[in-house]
Amino acid sequence: MASVAELAESVAKARDSGVRIELDLVHAGRRAVFVRDPDGCLLQLYADEGGEPALDAIDPDIALYVF
Repeated sequence: MASVAELAESVAKARDSGVRIELDLVHAGRRAVFVRDPDGCLLQLYADEGGEPALDAIDPDIALYVF
């Protein structure tokens, strides 16, 4: 997404439309939101705040979700 604000607006619209948000996380300068498409594939939508997340700030337990 172009910005964190655009992502937040999209998430609000999706929730209002009944779309299930699988995971919504903010970590190390990135907001990532996961939803499933009609075929059940997991999709990630994300926006960075001020560039890429710093590698040393990423929790290893959620690293796959952040990148």
